[in-house]
Amino acid sequence: MFKLGVQVRGAISIDQVIQWKDRNIKVIEILLPGTTNREMIDFKKRYLDRYELEPIVTVLIYPDGRLEVEGVEGKTMDWFSQGRELVERLGTRIVRAVAVHGNQPFLSIRRVVVDALNKMVPTLEEGNMKVALENHGENPEEIFEAITQVTSNRVGILFDPANVCPAKQDPLEVAKYFGPYIIEIHVKNVKATAENQYVGCSLKEGLVNWSKIIHLLGKASWGRDIILMTELGDETSTLEGLEYLQQLIMHARA
Repeated sequence: MFKLGVQVRGAISIDQVIQWKDRNIKVIEILLPGTTNREMIDFKKRYLDRYELEPIVTVLIYPDGRLEVEGVEGKTMDWFSQGRELVERLGTRIVRAVAVHGNQPFLSIRRVVVDALNKMVPTLEEGNMKVALENHGENPEEIFEAITQVTSNRVGILFDPANVCPAKQDPLEVAKYFGPYIIEIHVKNVKATAENQYVGCSLKEGLVNWSKIIHLLGKASWGRDIILMTELGDETSTLEGLEYLQQLIMHARA
């Protein structure tokens, strides 16, 4: 039903995640850890195989149609010429996709995003992978329309409920709307300040009602696991978030 994951960036290292294995962590979201097949194989053996962790990497979709895999130290690799092969060597089954459109409206590049995802499909099939397009500031309807224009069930949605809050949208209703297209969820929370700014907070107290979202998804019958990827920034918040999620998952299963 659910797989727990941790985003390994900034203050969170993979060595910390390994120490938390008793938290039932199954997935990590990482930057591609090198530029050669040998680096991928070594990383896979040292961490992923040994500790039974599934890796998720990020592909950036640019307005000119480029598809680039995010790597360590700010490096990026073209998906078709090098990145895809390295991702396969790593044993990746889920790829996170992010549309890079700056201040341009998503509508201005939606066709580019759809075309890019469709071009990825044959390579996804060859590598037995899926790709999940993340919602950032985009209108959920625009993300939904883009996904439904891709001619493959290997393409779905990475839903970040906190990202819809600044637009005054209800995360629970968006979860219902995205429904069976959800492959992965970014788990964090936000609250509004007196200056109408949105800042991070604990999972229990923000605008995203995680109890209701987990209950909704836990009762769904889509025949697959949904990845719950904690994106909480530091060790204390991550451990508290994982504990809270485990409690919600237990209630959802009851």
